[in-house]
Amino acid sequence: RRFGRVGLDYKGTLFLEATGSYDTDSRLSPVGSNYSVNDISFFYPGVNASVLINKLIPSLDNNKIINYAKIRGAVTRTGNLSSVSAYSNATVFGAGTFYPYNDLLGFQQGTTTYSKLKPEFVKNYEVGVELGFLKNRVNFEATYYTQDNTDQILNIALSNTTGYNTLVANAGSFKNNGIELDLKLTPLVKIGQMSVDFKINYTHQTNKITSLIDGTNELGIGNFNYAIVGKPVYTFKLTDYERDPATGKV
Repeated sequence: RRFGRVGLDYKGTLFLEATGSYDTDSRLSPVGSNYSVNDISFFYPGVNASVLINKLIPSLDNNKIINYAKIRGAVTRTGNLSSVSAYSNATVFGAGTFYPYNDLLGFQQGTTTYSKLKPEFVKNYEVGVELGFLKNRVNFEATYYTQDNTDQILNIALSNTTGYNTLVANAGSFKNNGIELDLKLTPLVKIGQMSVDFKINYTHQTNKITSLIDGTNELGIGNFNYAIVGKPVYTFKLTDYERDPATGKV
């Protein structure tokens, strides 16, 4: 991995930071195949900026009500292969169920197969505000973000007649949207040398699958879990009897 970061600030008021990562991962290519470094490498950048409003407006530093105000924003792209194990693109064999037997050795092929994998990427867009009141005794922070997740690696359930139980592939894309709110009172109560702080947090996130492999609308990923376009990530689905609406009988 190669990583770089550069940060700039102007008079402690305006801040800008840019990052870049260049990763090389041999899991992107089958063992023993001919490939170049470019075939198994990927790059992802990021940039964030912030402004201290109370520095731009000096009167806020000595304001009795609001004394701190910061606006920030970020755009980042992250790549990873966190759910992929070593030698995933190679056909491997393990000890057979009833072997070794005496001096006989036996091996069987694994029940999981892999497609040619690409890194998962997450594009994140975030804006936020931080406010301090009453000489920072009351602090409030709000963040809104949206994440675009592409080429997500899923374990797709297969028919046993294929010779495998599971296919691992870049099979889905989905989006997250969320908001985070934080309120901190420091201190809430102070009696002599004793003080009590108070902090409360609220988080709300929604997500839905936007697309699946080969234009399908639904994929089983095992254990009654399904990836369904337009539904949250992921949906737990079971079967039930069809009943008469009036009587409830099967």
